[in-house]
Amino acid sequence: MTQREKEIEGRILDRLKDGPAGLEIHNSTSDAESLAALLGQHRPSVIQDSSAWNLDQNFMLDVIGNMIPDIVLRSPLSGQNRIYIEVKDTEPLGYGTEDSK
Repeated sequence: MTQREKEIEGRILDRLKDGPAGLEIHNSTSDAESLAALLGQHRPSVIQDSSAWNLDQNFMLDVIGNMIPDIVLRSPLSGQNRIYIEVKDTEPLGYGTEDSK
C-alpha cells in the first residue's frame, strides 16, 4: 500500500467515526448514495488491516485468496462482515479471473 493510499484509508476511518453519512457512493448498482443508506442506523464494527475479518480461514479463498482487506465493516447484529473496502489510488483492483469488475 502506498503512502497516498494510507492517507485515503485514514480519511475513510475518520469519517466512519462520525458515522457513515459522509461517505458517498458513486457508480452504485442501487439507489444508495452514501454508506449510511446501506447501513441504516446500525454502527458497524470496523476491522482495519487485520486477518480478524476472516472468521473461517478457508472461506472465500477463490475470491479473496490470502488478501487482507484494508477495511471491513461487520454487522453488530449478525456478526457477519457486510462491507469490504480495498483502498486504491492509481492501481487497479485486480487479483485474477475471480475479481469483481
